[in-house]
Amino acid sequence: MTNYYDILGLTYQADLTEIKTAYRKLSKKFHPDLNPNEPYFERMFLRIQEAYEVLSDPQNRKTYDDLLKNNQAKSHDFIQPNVLYPTILNFSINKAEIKEGETFTLTWDVKNVDFVEIKPFGRFSSNGIESFKLKKLQQPQINIILTAHNADTGATARDYLMVENASYNKNILNYLYKDGYAVFIFRIFLFLLIIAFLVLLLIFGVEVHNPLQELRNK
Repeated sequence: MTNYYDILGLTYQADLTEIKTAYRKLSKKFHPDLNPNEPYFERMFLRIQEAYEVLSDPQNRKTYDDLLKNNQAKSHDFIQPNVLYPTILNFSINKAEIKEGETFTLTWDVKNVDFVEIKPFGRFSSNGIESFKLKKLQQPQINIILTAHNADTGATARDYLMVENASYNKNILNYLYKDGYAVFIFRIFLFLLIIAFLVLLLIFGVEVHNPLQELRNK
């Protein structure tokens, strides 16, 4: 059974204000518009919406809480105490925003983990501190994803960092590039075509047909 409290990062005693705050924070973090072509973020965004709809309504929340308690009671006997599940204790960055080509440092501390994958940088040891650089940043926010792996169980845990892109400017190049390389080339071509047309108009001028002027000339 899906645990909506875990999805929103809440305790079972969370009040409505805490639920709304968690929802606003996570819905922004996982919004598909900020994470294009990322199916996992799209799925998480839908789960966050679903969790909020249930927990923000008192009657729906009560019904859900009763079902969750019954489900946990039934599954208690089937829990294997010796199975170690991966846990992410800390995943942090030393800067709130970064620029293209700027060095920043990631720190992670995990438990019951054999190795981690940090997207978009690759695979690393279970605990560590590493410095990185990013180039060609086109989005206003950068999402860095850590996936912790337990090789024995095959279980994984994930955490995310959203960092502001200090190099991002809402200028014409961002607009031209926002939908991908092919669309970028097309928009550049269209933009240059319009500029060329305007230049030709300025050079050769435009002869305007004026009937009144023709009558005066006659």
